[in-house]
Order: sequence, then C-alpha cells, then structure tokens
Amino acid sequence: QEWEFSIEQVLKRFALGILVPEQYYEQVNQYVEERDLKGKVTYHRFNPKDIAHRIFQQHDDRELIHHIEIKTSPYKDWIANEIATQYDYRCVMDLDAMRQLDRAILKNGLIKNGLHHEKDDRPASKSRQHYVLGWDNKEKIALLKERLRHVKDRIKVAKEHWRQLENQ
Repeated sequence: QEWEFSIEQVLKRFALGILVPEQYYEQVNQYVEERDLKGKVTYHRFNPKDIAHRIFQQHDDRELIHHIEIKTSPYKDWIANEIATQYDYRCVMDLDAMRQLDRAILKNGLIKNGLHHEKDDRPASKSRQHYVLGWDNKEKIALLKERLRHVKDRIKVAKEHWRQLENQ
C-alpha cells in the first residue's frame, strides 16, 4: 500500500488497456478501424504462446513487479511478463538511489525513465476515485457515492437560494 500511488501513476495507462485474445484480434482491429470511437482505446493482442517468460538474472526486491499482486486468471502470466519487461522500474526510497538507476520511482510519485522525469501532484491524480488498479472497486464506488451525495447537497442549497432570490 505504501507504493500504491506511485505504482498507480506508472501502470495506469497499461491497466486501462484491453486484452484481446488472439481469436478476436482481427475482429477488434476491423471494428476499431471502421469507427470513430469518440475517444481513445488501447488494446493488447493476447496469445498465451507469445509469453516469453523473463529470466531473472538477479532478483531485486525493489522491482515494481514485486510490489504488486496479480489476481489469478488466464492472463496472469502475460500481465506479469508485460509488467516485468515493459515496466521494469525499481521502487527506491530516495533521490540518491534514484540517480543510480535508469528507471525508478519514489513513494511520493516521482518517476524516472531514463532522462525523463515526471511527477503529477494534481489533486485529481491523487484522488482514489481515479485509481484503476485493484481487485475490486468497492472503495472507489464508496468515494463516488460520497461525492454524489455532496454534489446533491450543493444542488439542494443552490435551488433554495434560487427560490429565495425569485421571491425577492
């Protein structure tokens, strides 16, 4: 949990992607090509035969892959392989450790990828209601319900204020 915010920042785009099993790949390509989707879609071709299991030459507990749990599913090995190879960041505790690595993240969300550094401190990026990782979304739903209740309360107050102004 202590790395949740930073890992969310690194893996969010990947997590929002769609896995397309091999037997549907051509259909999905055709569908996407023929339509204006009015938004962005990212999808990954999934063929279990294509999983090139990563051979760990040196086990490093700081690797991002060791800071997450992947739910058991037919896609688990593919997801683990993608994260281990494409998102091979090290979770480090300070800038000195980060300087020594090509790809690293700090708990506060600073991400280093080669010469590129990024940190997103916008309130929306830190809000759990925008998180996408996890095995269920109960906490996210609760946050959204609370926000909805707050917005409804504000609307109610605004309507009452409007009525008062009309009466004046």
